[in-house]
Amino acid sequence: MTGWRSLETFNRAQDALNEAAIDGNPVASTLREWVTAPTFPLGGWTGTMTELLAILDERTNPHRKEWPRTPRVLSGRITQSAPALRSIGIRVERATGSKKNGRLYDVTHTPPT
Repeated sequence: MTGWRSLETFNRAQDALNEAAIDGNPVASTLREWVTAPTFPLGGWTGTMTELLAILDERTNPHRKEWPRTPRVLSGRITQSAPALRSIGIRVERATGSKKNGRLYDVTHTPPT
């Protein structure tokens, strides 16, 4: 018989899959570390992918083979892991407007309840 226990089991399995996807992706795991740190701005962060890459580079070894070397590659890696990141309340979305150096993005964190 199916019921609420089956749904609870499914949700737990989905949460475990999302965590595994984040843990297996160096960009996603570094982004998660940054947004859950006490130093992350309360209202979120806005900037270019170049600026975001610089911030994340400071939190990891940027010389690792799998680490993105360009903002374009960083954007692609974030897009790939976006569903898993959203499941834990992390959003990286295109902001309105742009800078002289490129498009702006908003990074926000709203922990799930």
